[in-house]
Amino acid sequence: MVDELLFFAMWRISGTAPPLAVLPSGLRDVGRALPFSHLVTAVQDPWFGFGWNGTDLAALAAYALAASAPALWFFRRD
Repeated sequence: MVDELLFFAMWRISGTAPPLAVLPSGLRDVGRALPFSHLVTAVQDPWFGFGWNGTDLAALAAYALAASAPALWFFRRD
């Protein structure tokens, strides 16, 4: 239940549901720090012809590495 609430809250303020331009400035700043905003930019930029954005892809890789360390520790096999 909690993970679903966090997912939908993150989804709403990261620019996935409404664009970041329509959010208030405080939510926009928080939304830019979330992984979904980097994912949206990494998908939208090539789609609209701006090319690949290496910083967003690097941020997504950093989030993946940061999430894999506790996951490996938590789900380790005995």
